[in-house]
Amino acid sequence: MRMTVLLISGGESLNSDDRVCQYSSAGTDTSPIFLFCKNYELLMDQFDQQQQHNDNNDDMKDRVQSCLQMEPNFNTVVSRNEMAIQLYENDSQIYHRCKQLVHDQHLQQQSWASVVANLEDLLNYFIRIFLRNKSAYLKLLENFKTDKELLGKIPILNSLISMKTMNDSSNSSNYQLSLLDWIQQKDNHNILDELFCMEELNDYNDEKLQNLLMFLAECNNTDMKEIKGLTQRLSALEQFIRTAKKNFEKQGILTEGFKQNQSRISDLQDPTILPDLCQNHSEQLQTMLNNHLELIDLEHKFRDAKFELSRNLNQRLRWIIHVQEQLKHVDEMVVVIGIKLQKLRTNLEIIQRLHQSPKIYLDSIQEVLRRKMFTKIFYDWAEKISRQVKNLIEQEQLLRQKFTEKIDNHFLRCFFPWYE
Repeated sequence: MRMTVLLISGGESLNSDDRVCQYSSAGTDTSPIFLFCKNYELLMDQFDQQQQHNDNNDDMKDRVQSCLQMEPNFNTVVSRNEMAIQLYENDSQIYHRCKQLVHDQHLQQQSWASVVANLEDLLNYFIRIFLRNKSAYLKLLENFKTDKELLGKIPILNSLISMKTMNDSSNSSNYQLSLLDWIQQKDNHNILDELFCMEELNDYNDEKLQNLLMFLAECNNTDMKEIKGLTQRLSALEQFIRTAKKNFEKQGILTEGFKQNQSRISDLQDPTILPDLCQNHSEQLQTMLNNHLELIDLEHKFRDAKFELSRNLNQRLRWIIHVQEQLKHVDEMVVVIGIKLQKLRTNLEIIQRLHQSPKIYLDSIQEVLRRKMFTKIFYDWAEKISRQVKNLIEQEQLLRQKFTEKIDNHFLRCFFPWYE
């Protein structure tokens, strides 16, 4: 496990202690898990073994030639039928190996994309660590003293604090608690005066940043990350695999013809048709042999293409491993700086909040006054509307009462029973 790396599409690295289900869509047909070996010598041995792979081509060719030399008789028909079946079964294995070889190269393209994505994520990680808005932080620190003085001048309204807090702040009844006093009361660890970190920020200098950026630029080697012509190469392989499929389908049709002819000659038991049938079989068997040899040739092309791509990727993986090792050394420096930066960022975030405190405090008071004014205006408006509605209801009730009294004793009252 020490010499292997697991990646998924997108470049995310898998932790050996995690479950696969923790990673979104990992381990599926569309998002396979790629295993990379960092042992260059082992990879080269495997490549050499693959290159030495030999098919039993000459044996099959000799056997077909032997069948072609047989005399026209019933046994010849049976032997050639068996030869056709063996050719078809053999070609079935060859065709599926061809498909697998092309599929493997598509996976190699996808796996290399995941390696590049992983490297770019790593490079972006280092850039994110170092590229901070240093000028804005420096401005905050330059205003830190002014901010403290301003906080000391802004009083806290008595209505916002408890009597206990007021009594704890001073024994003097005329003492006015400021925002700075209140913050210092809440600062149990007395860290407010320790927040000023100009020296630490200056230590995080442009020279370190520039050296890192130069190194990252060297790592961002487009010629190594991009395999030029790979897409066109895979497209050409797809054309070849379609040719292999057509040849394999032809083999199936011809084999079926051999089976039907043998069945037909067995049923007829007519020796007069054997010469023409055997001649026809010879031509068909020769065609099958040609298709078989073409499939073998295509398999060699697919295998050579995969071997060439594998060697190409292996050279690029060596470069990736070298870059990763260099980044590992940089990471050791980054970890040390990162610890300092983490504390620095925490202090700077507190300073930024202190800088925002006067405005937020005054805005909050202004918002309280605005809401209070709105509430008063709303209640006045609601009370006015309520009085108007009450008058309207009283007038309506009076009008209805007068009308009811007017028609109450009239004989037409029966037509309007709903009047009350």
